[in-house]
Amino acid sequence: MIQNLKVILKKENLENLLPLFRKHKVTDSCLDNLCDQCLIDMGVEKLGDRKRLLSAFLHVPAEDSPGGTYLLDIVGGTLPHDSLLAGENVASFRIGKFPVMLEEWQMVKKWALGNGYELENGEAEGCHSPVVMVSWYEALRWCNAKSESLNLSPCYKLRGQTYRSEDLKKDYWPELSWDMQANGYRLPTEAEWEWAARSGMCWIEDSLAARKKLNVSAHLQNGLASELPIDATAATVDLLENYENPPNLWEWCWDLAEEDSALCHRIRGGCWNQTFHPGLEKLRISRMPESRIEVVGFRLARMSGGSV
Repeated sequence: MIQNLKVILKKENLENLLPLFRKHKVTDSCLDNLCDQCLIDMGVEKLGDRKRLLSAFLHVPAEDSPGGTYLLDIVGGTLPHDSLLAGENVASFRIGKFPVMLEEWQMVKKWALGNGYELENGEAEGCHSPVVMVSWYEALRWCNAKSESLNLSPCYKLRGQTYRSEDLKKDYWPELSWDMQANGYRLPTEAEWEWAARSGMCWIEDSLAARKKLNVSAHLQNGLASELPIDATAATVDLLENYENPPNLWEWCWDLAEEDSALCHRIRGGCWNQTFHPGLEKLRISRMPESRIEVVGFRLARMSGGSV
């Protein structure tokens, strides 16, 4: 995986060097082991470029990690006429550039289990892949645990208490609430998710376009391979790399699905096995909050202006 490398090269305006790193099969896991001679051998000729890169490799900030904690500041606005939520106002907020990864899920889960929380194991293709098989309820409890572990105020309450355990009966549903004044982590609302997607800052919209291109170049139909051979050009390899990186999943949102009386919650995004639709407003489903699905993950949100 070279997500951190891509972020660093972009930040240092050295994206032209990416082919050199790819040629030498450099991945994120070995960045802090590179030395000046390594970069020289790779073909990075300018001393200034090498110094900047080595400094960045040794001091990769947490925000450059491809996980849910890297939050982007999104300026609010009003959803346009082509949205199913047309006219809904969205206040400024913060949202994860990427979905929550398995590694991050497990780190918070370890703290949570020692502090009164109940959480199951999430699943993923690897520790740096988005966590899936997480119910809506679990996502809320995990957000609370992450908040508490960082001394932030948790957002979700059950009968007035911080929501930590699975002791949630249908009779208690009206008592599960979101404290909108809390500064902790939470799920985005559906309107926030779509507004962020339309902003182009979270790779959501780009991912949808890349998925459509990949389906064509790799001869996929609704996520299934046809009998035609895959085009193995460099362009297709790039598409495949982007295709396998997040976001390529459905994602939980806070909202109830207004068309469903069974307490289903909204899910947005689409995934690798989903028929491509030509607009964000079409990528919208709902499921029961206890559902644990192999193509559904989530990303974090917070109130605007929060630190950590």
